[in-house]
Amino acid sequence: MLLRFGRLRLRISFFFTAFLVLILAADVPEKPAVFFLSALLHEAGHLVCLLASGCRDLTVSLMPGGAAISGGAIGSLPLKNALLAVLAGPCVNLLLACALTVAGRAGAGVPADAAPVNLALGIGNLLPVSFLDGGRALALLLTEAGRASFLLRGQKTLDLLLIALLFLAASIASLLGRPPLFLWGIAVYCLFRTVSSRRRG
Repeated sequence: MLLRFGRLRLRISFFFTAFLVLILAADVPEKPAVFFLSALLHEAGHLVCLLASGCRDLTVSLMPGGAAISGGAIGSLPLKNALLAVLAGPCVNLLLACALTVAGRAGAGVPADAAPVNLALGIGNLLPVSFLDGGRALALLLTEAGRASFLLRGQKTLDLLLIALLFLAASIASLLGRPPLFLWGIAVYCLFRTVSSRRRG
């Protein structure tokens, strides 16, 4: 389904709708709801910066894992504006993690997972993997420095190295009796994205 709000388009996938139904039907809907709302606020940070930078004709696609923004000649922004737009999402999550921690300690009714989920989303998205925000920021800086050739050769190697390190860290933590679900999640997500992009390429 595609909704229009002026020059902003909102694309809602069938799987997003199914995901919402599953959240509402779950016995404990708080955990997936916290992750989903945190991911939406992450994308809202990107969107606000893009709109403030003059980007129009943007499409926001809602998916089970959150949202994605495309269009609006994002690639033509000046470096400073582009970096702000790319890093706005992780910054929103990190600020939310701090605010939720303070609110939780003050006795507010904050879900226990809210601050850790936002911290994990903020830090995880800053990894310099090509399809994460950290990788996009790295690409902008390398292109500006005239080192775009690294993006063709070295980025794939860096992606694979970081994915291997994520799996290693998750395995070690699991062996120590502390299964880090977020580490496993981001490792599997990164591996899936890498494999699917190679098949398309």
